[in-house]
Amino acid sequence: MRAALVSFSRQGGILAARIREILRSPEWGESPENGKSVEAYALPKFAWENGQIPIETGLAAWCRARWETDELLIFVGASGIAVRTIAPCVKSKTTDPAVLVVDERGQFVISLLSGHLGGANAWAEQLAAALGAAPVITTATDVEGRFAVDVWAKANGLMIDSQGRAKEVSAAVLAGEPVGFFCDGIVEGEVPPELTQVTDPADWPEERLLIIVSPRNWKRERVLQLTPRCVALGLGCRRGVSAEVLRARMDGWLTAAGIRPESLERAASIDVKKNETGILSYCKEKEIPYETYTAEELLRVPGEFASSAFVQSTVGVDNVCERAAALAADGGAWLMRKQAGDGVTAAAACRRWRVRF
Repeated sequence: MRAALVSFSRQGGILAARIREILRSPEWGESPENGKSVEAYALPKFAWENGQIPIETGLAAWCRARWETDELLIFVGASGIAVRTIAPCVKSKTTDPAVLVVDERGQFVISLLSGHLGGANAWAEQLAAALGAAPVITTATDVEGRFAVDVWAKANGLMIDSQGRAKEVSAAVLAGEPVGFFCDGIVEGEVPPELTQVTDPADWPEERLLIIVSPRNWKRERVLQLTPRCVALGLGCRRGVSAEVLRARMDGWLTAAGIRPESLERAASIDVKKNETGILSYCKEKEIPYETYTAEELLRVPGEFASSAFVQSTVGVDNVCERAAALAADGGAWLMRKQAGDGVTAAAACRRWRVRF
């Protein structure tokens, strides 16, 4: 977590120093060695009193710089100062950092911006508890105690395909309109009363909103697709195959198999392909880890696989892509069996995954 605090008076500086220590404590996540950075800033004439960093460039420039690097900004002072300062920086609820405002006496912690996706609401409640203050949260679903799809998606590591459709779901929930819910993974906990769980999307009326949680594409009207990262790719290729060729093949195969690119979690192959430039470039582009296995490890994978005598004679195992996908997915379900073309082979399997309420 990267967080920055700013205060504007002597009293505010005292409270900001206290908040800084709260945020640096283990209860707030990573240690500094693992990437946590919490810094307190103040106007130059107050900064040195509480070991804070003086803002020499002006508040607007300070905010612009922190906006691009930090996850959480906390203003200790009047909410009007915070609003005027952040206004030129606000872009999108999917990218803006969380912003809190704490009054100088530490009586209230206000979730000002990015309450759901940015985590400001949760941080406001946590900080308020630590200060003995009252959290102030105004997002409608929280005020009404209703299911918030964006908060739930973030908590479960799901990618939202449409923020506009997510807003429609929230509006329907607040209006008491029916919203369907379908998940082809394991569902733990009790589905909220605002949602109607269905076992087949075809059973839900087309004109009504439906939340689908799946690594697959579903062609249907009024759907909010939430995508889990759960798909393992098994890859093989001729030496020297370019990333462009591999990308073109993979894009076509994934589309034909109905696999959402956002669902890719990892890629795997045999160890002789550990430094294959095309595969490494593709995985870097997709921001997924790449791991390799020995021929012996691949041979021990149970199941029936497409067999190639040429591959067997070349690398010591009859099939690389399917065996690698199955091993990387821990024996999960097949989404795509072996595909081959232009010196590239690929398969995809989905590990067992779950969501929780």
